[in-house]
Amino acid sequence: MDKRQVNKLTLFKLIRSRGPIGLIGILFTAISVLVIFPITISLSFMGESYERYDHDDIKENGVSATAEVKSISSMDNVSVNGRHPKVIAYAYGNEGEKKIDRFQTMDLDNLDAIEEESNISIKVLDGESTVTGLEPFRFPYFLFLILPLTFLIIGVVFLVIGVIPALKIYRLYKNGDINEAQITAMVPNSGLPITGIGRAVMVDYFYTDKNGNRIYGNSRTNDFSILGEKKVGDTVKIFVSPEDEKLSCLVPRAEAIRFNWV
Repeated sequence: MDKRQVNKLTLFKLIRSRGPIGLIGILFTAISVLVIFPITISLSFMGESYERYDHDDIKENGVSATAEVKSISSMDNVSVNGRHPKVIAYAYGNEGEKKIDRFQTMDLDNLDAIEEESNISIKVLDGESTVTGLEPFRFPYFLFLILPLTFLIIGVVFLVIGVIPALKIYRLYKNGDINEAQITAMVPNSGLPITGIGRAVMVDYFYTDKNGNRIYGNSRTNDFSILGEKKVGDTVKIFVSPEDEKLSCLVPRAEAIRFNWV
């Protein structure tokens, strides 16, 4: 069958009718993505260029050389367990020219044996270098992502709880087969105070599938007039998924009128 006409506002109403969880999921996910994207790009440029060296690659494929230590300075604005990383500035010959490079480390015990004006062993690869015998250190800039990633995880969980079920109903509106069901119970829910978010009537019913089997289902509706027009034992129109006949929902009267569903 051809898809029925349904607009995106209907999807938003379905999400809203299921309570605040879906809306919170959309909000948290959207904000987190908008925050994480620029932070991720910025992280690739944060810190000094020597902090972004691939030291493992340099150690494995680099050429051994000797460098002269020019200075050893402490990064007092960074502290790890009360200790400050050190930056070694050193000079070495690179393709006939003298180059100054730097190496940042928290390997302070091994660093104590190195003094200014002394020679150290390094490895060089494509203009980048690393000091052998010392472990490199880079500030964990990824910590800036912990908070937005936490919000993203919460948002995704809320999306699964609140939005996925609404999407299933939305697809039934567009593609579901029409069937009749008999009402077994109707329970109104006034929703959250003031906002009315989640306000709906839960309708329980049963219907028969194409093989004649009885299937029990339930569906939410924002149309409270059903409480006055229908009673337990009456029949209602429902949409049933052509792929899985256990999935069903009430035919929404407002949408049926608005979009002229036949």
